[in-house]
Amino acid sequence: YKEDDIVLFSCNFGFVPTGRISCQCKKNKWVVVRQGKCRPKPCELPDETANGHYSIHVGNDFVFGATIKYTCNDGYQMVSKMDIRTCMVAGWSNHLPICEVVSCVPEATDGRVVVSGLPDDDGVIQY
Repeated sequence: YKEDDIVLFSCNFGFVPTGRISCQCKKNKWVVVRQGKCRPKPCELPDETANGHYSIHVGNDFVFGATIKYTCNDGYQMVSKMDIRTCMVAGWSNHLPICEVVSCVPEATDGRVVVSGLPDDDGVIQY
C-alpha cells in the first residue's frame, strides 16, 4: 500500500458493522481512521405460536446464531417436525411450530391403519 491509502473493513458473515471501519497508511503504519465494531446481526422478535411459547435455547439475545425452542402449553401437543428455530442472516429458520389440543382418537377396530398418500413437510397423519 502507498502513503495515505485507506482500507475499508467489512464484517464476517452473520455480523453487521456499528459504524464505518477503516484504516489509513501513514508513515508505513496503519492508523485507525474510523473505529466501528462488528456485532451479530439481530433477528426480529420470533413469532408466538398459538397454545405454546418459546425460550432461548442457545445464546442470550435474538441475534445471528441464537436458537429458540418452542414448547406447547399443557393439554396441547406439537404437530410440527421441528420445535427449534435459529436466527439466520435472512431471519428465523424453519416454520413456526404448531400446537394442537391433545385428543383421544378411537382405536382402529380392525387392527390396522391405512394411510393414502404421504403428508407434506410438517404435515400430520391422522388415523
